[in-house]
Amino acid sequence: MLCKGGEVLSLLILAVGGIVMFGVWAIAAEPWEGPVEDAPKQNPIAADEKSIARGKELYLQGCVACHGVTGKGNGPASVALDPKPADHTSPKMWEETDGSLFWKISTGRDAMPNGRSSCSIRVSAPT
Repeated sequence: MLCKGGEVLSLLILAVGGIVMFGVWAIAAEPWEGPVEDAPKQNPIAADEKSIARGKELYLQGCVACHGVTGKGNGPASVALDPKPADHTSPKMWEETDGSLFWKISTGRDAMPNGRSSCSIRVSAPT
């Protein structure tokens, strides 16, 4: 039995919608990789008491709601997020380079806002 014109249109819309939703899911499921050229960049800020205190201050202001106090990605706002925030305590996270982390924080993705407007730390290329 052939479908009527309205049924064909409805089926087409459902099919296209399904393809689009699958594409969005597939993109979100991919690992988040920064540009290769940013990976070798080094943090020009020495890890001393002052910079660590400033980093903690920035983390508490902009990151803790999603990533949690201990960095496990279980902050109160994480319940509603998909994909879930990164677990900063995972071995994979500790394999990230300074340049890659800076790019991700500066760029943002999905629910994570970009930090370009609030990030005063600049990453410089290694010498």
